Amino acid sequence: MDGRMSYLILYVSGKEARRWPVPESQQVVRFRVTHEINLVIDGYAVVRVDGDKIMAPVVGDHRTFGVYPLALTNPIFFDVNGNGQYDPEHEHGTHHCLKSEVWAVPRQPSRAAREARRGRMAVAM
Repeated sequence: MDGRMSYLILYVSGKEARRWPVPESQQVVRFRVTHEINLVIDGYAVVRVDGDKIMAPVVGDHRTFGVYPLALTNPIFFDVNGNGQYDPEHEHGTHHCLKSEVWAVPRQPSRAAREARRGRMAVAM
């Protein structure tokens, strides 16, 4: 298996800002770069590293299910306006699947309802 990483992509506030090739190496640290980010409002950066060689036989195979290496960082948030928090450029969207549902509770609740009231099962929201 040759699951080497081929390139690194820097995303700033959701847009690709820069792409670098990752040189082939046997060293632990194969790539090191410093890149200046100029922001006028709060923003974030995410780094993604991709490979171009299938990872079979560890994951997938060469005939029907080719899996390529991928690594993604958590976002790094930048507080440009200095108010002590990250203020996103755009309002976050709604999550319809997270709306609480109102359930009618019968006079004799089911066993599942009794268990849910005792905190013994997850409630769908």
